[in-house]
Amino acid sequence: IIADRTLDEIVNKVFPHFRTRDEEAEANFYKGRGIRLKPGQVPGTSERPTPKTMKRKKTADDWMEIKVKADDQTVRERMLGQVHNDCLCLSSRAKVSTLKKYLAKQLKMKDHRSLEVTCNGVPMGDEYNLNFIQRTRWMNPEKSLELKYRLQLGAVRSS
Repeated sequence: IIADRTLDEIVNKVFPHFRTRDEEAEANFYKGRGIRLKPGQVPGTSERPTPKTMKRKKTADDWMEIKVKADDQTVRERMLGQVHNDCLCLSSRAKVSTLKKYLAKQLKMKDHRSLEVTCNGVPMGDEYNLNFIQRTRWMNPEKSLELKYRLQLGAVRSS
C-alpha cells in the first residue's frame, strides 16, 4: 500500500476526529504491549509530516549540467539558430517543457510547442524530467547529458 498524502490531508480536514481516534488507538496499542516510543514517535506530541512541512532539501544531486544543441538537419536547413549559451546548469527535476520555453525565448520564437527536444534522436515528452532522461535514455554516463532541439515535423517557424 502506498500512502497518498493528498488524500490523507483531505480526510484529515474533513474528518479531524479520525486522526485523534487513530492516535489514541496507536498509543493504547503500544502501551498495552509495554513498548516505549521514541520522543518523536509519541502520538499527539509531534505533527505528522505533510507536503507543506516536508520540504525537500536541495543537494548537489539536484543540479545537473546539460548541453543543448540544434539538430544537425535543422542547422543545415537554417531553420533555427544556435542558442547563446549551449551549456546549462538546471535542476534535475526540470521538465522538458521548461527547457522548451527557455529555448523558444532564446531563439525568439512565439510558441515553444513547435519545438521538439530529442535525446539520441528520440523525441522526449514534455512531462519527462532531466533526471529521468539521464537515467533511462542517455547512453554515456561519463559525459554530460546532451539534448538536441528542432522544429516538430510539420511546424512552421513563427518569429
